[in-house]
Amino acid sequence: MKKEMGFLSGVQKSLKRIYHFPTNQEANILFLGQNMDCKKAVISNLSDEVSSEYSTSWEFSNGEIKFKVFDLGEHRIAHRAWSDYSAKMDAVVYIVNADALTQEELLGPGEELNAQLWEHFWGPREELNALLSDEAFEKAPFLIFGLTPTGVLFPLTERLCYFLGLPNVTIELVDANARPIKVFVAEALHAEEYLDGFKWLSHYIK
Repeated sequence: MKKEMGFLSGVQKSLKRIYHFPTNQEANILFLGQNMDCKKAVISNLSDEVSSEYSTSWEFSNGEIKFKVFDLGEHRIAHRAWSDYSAKMDAVVYIVNADALTQEELLGPGEELNAQLWEHFWGPREELNALLSDEAFEKAPFLIFGLTPTGVLFPLTERLCYFLGLPNVTIELVDANARPIKVFVAEALHAEEYLDGFKWLSHYIK
């Protein structure tokens, strides 16, 4: 418990240092996900601040916006604390390990494989459902990255949306007041694909 409190204390101190910047030029991002390796892959591709020690906060620029990203760490800790930071966040970025989707390219679709994939994505699906149902984030845009180890195939995005319980995300927003949600399937080592996602997110930073 002391270790968890110390980790969250570091995030709080970082937030206090930067929260006074104007949000039209800088954006605070809550960075979540259940797979720490995938989260580290995104960080290492976007920020020069990465060191041998995992950081609770880091930043990078994309276009005219400087993104300040805050990671609450291991998902059981994050789940208990994310609402405490919602008021200070402009958006949520959620990272998913989508490696399992590449099995379909090798084995082909089928009921047995679908059942295995549905079970595989149970954790992030439940966590995303909790986040999207939390009133604290009702107006926050969500950017979801599904990471794969190989080249990205566009049909994987629709499949990932299905297994995450987000079947309508691939449809363009019609209601201007609807919460923006976007899913990108990206190759783990390609920073350009992450930047495309943040470019989309920048349209919803107010």
